[in-house]
Amino acid sequence: MYFPYLRGRQYELIAIRELLSNPNYSKNIIPIIEPVKASPTLLNTLQSYIKEKRKIIVIMNSLVGSFDLEYRNKKEFAEIFEDLINSEFIQLCFILKGSNSKIESAVSKVLSNHNKQEIYALFYNHDSLNIFERLKTMCNINYLFISESSMIRRNSVPNRILLRDRFNKCDRNSDYAENTDEFFSEDHLYFSEDKFYGFGDYSTIGDDYSESGFVPYAVAIHMVYYDEDNSLRIHHFVSDNNESREDTPKKFEQAISKLCLFEPLKKYETYAYKEFIHYKNSEQYPGLGTVKKLSVMHHLELVSLFLDGKLK
Repeated sequence: MYFPYLRGRQYELIAIRELLSNPNYSKNIIPIIEPVKASPTLLNTLQSYIKEKRKIIVIMNSLVGSFDLEYRNKKEFAEIFEDLINSEFIQLCFILKGSNSKIESAVSKVLSNHNKQEIYALFYNHDSLNIFERLKTMCNINYLFISESSMIRRNSVPNRILLRDRFNKCDRNSDYAENTDEFFSEDHLYFSEDKFYGFGDYSTIGDDYSESGFVPYAVAIHMVYYDEDNSLRIHHFVSDNNESREDTPKKFEQAISKLCLFEPLKKYETYAYKEFIHYKNSEQYPGLGTVKKLSVMHHLELVSLFLDGKLK
């Protein structure tokens, strides 16, 4: 099983929602959403997964963004959200970081309001151990997300899931031009051998979170592909004229021209890849949000092909 971890920003939510109509989108993928805003897009995404009878995991104690504040101030949203997470297809997860009493209170509230037989937890660091032991007396933690180096590997949990940030994030988009092609991951090859129930990552976005938005000096498109040994590599397609923040559409054209010439991507013909080809041929600039959306969609479709034995 593969568990991509995404923040609930608009284009990330749209990415996993649009994948539901993709026949290659594997049922062995369960996305994790950490809500950052109390948005209609979040509700629509959850509703879509319920309608398609597909599982999705929601973090119930977000550590970033403004979700908690907005949730308390938006009564109608809160009512719809609470109703949706009652669904059997919405799985709940708690990050084991912060005040023990606050996490215990959040878990108690969920257990009293929702009949959930399976609970996920995310082991954040060594300090998570105390709250983890406490929560085990309150509920059944059936699935635990951990990093490879975590001491919790020695603890007995029915299903441990390896979750690591595989995206080497640069400070500036132009910095990706210094190393355009690099190793991404082989967790999909060896997670079961290491006795993990599944594996996860932060896709082609990374774990770092920032709410600030600005026009970048450079446009960078991040696309994964399989090497000859079926390990995943990632290629960064970066624009050339990066001295100012002007003319982003032109920079997109420069980056996408490189993408269209990159041979290793051509054999997969993912939905996202074909969309990029369409934008190149029609000389359209879809916006940077759509670029991010398509990069995530491509990654999840490519992992789907591997998990379902459909790689060419």
